[in-house]
Amino acid sequence: MSYSALPDDRDHVKSFDSDRPDIDFETDNETQQSREQRKREWWRNAFINSLFIATWFGFATVLSIYNKWMFSGDKFGFPSPLFVTSMHMLMQFLLAALCRFMFPSTFGSPYSPTGKQYARLPVYPLTVAMCKSSSLVFVLFFAFLFKLETFSKRLVSVILLITGGVVLMVATETQFAFGGMILVFIASACGGLRWALTQILLHGPKREDDEDDEKDPPMGMDNPCATIFWLAPTMFISLLILTAMVDNLGDVFGSK
Repeated sequence: MSYSALPDDRDHVKSFDSDRPDIDFETDNETQQSREQRKREWWRNAFINSLFIATWFGFATVLSIYNKWMFSGDKFGFPSPLFVTSMHMLMQFLLAALCRFMFPSTFGSPYSPTGKQYARLPVYPLTVAMCKSSSLVFVLFFAFLFKLETFSKRLVSVILLITGGVVLMVATETQFAFGGMILVFIASACGGLRWALTQILLHGPKREDDEDDEKDPPMGMDNPCATIFWLAPTMFISLLILTAMVDNLGDVFGSK
């Protein structure tokens, strides 16, 4: 018998190698690419969050210095903080209106609050409060209370870290008034409740039976400019009325 008539084992081995999928190498490559993609995404999110945090701290510091200069008796000494805040609301409304006019596709909305919905908007500015460091704690507390936020140990730790840092920054304050501290804590609690109620007012509470209930028509507050555009006028009018009741407008406009 000739050896050439026998089947060549090398052909079987070659055929087996060509038909076997290289699963291990492909899986390793996909895993490596997925790991690198998650790593890039993590660094991207970390950079964006760090930028937001730095911006927030920067503007908060500038605002604190500005308020200290404007309302301190030995500095500018403006007599009416409520009037200044009402002017801030007016400027926010004008800037929001300008953004909606210049960029309607981005900040505009085809919806607007109905009369019934807009009648509830003055509830928002009635609890005017100073947003101090403890306000973050109250915001988180009411968010958990109304089930607007899922409980997270990491989130609680971040809020306590920020609050603790601000407390340490002012721990050496030489002038301390217990009554003022109580008022600030009450204002911070009202501020936290205000943000929670505003969230419920604009978006509604999270419920499992939302699909079965009849929903209110959209209010057109699906972006920050639209929200400020509709809320700022009520805040401006409310603060202006409080200014007329608490402060003498003649002294305000006649101050130098």
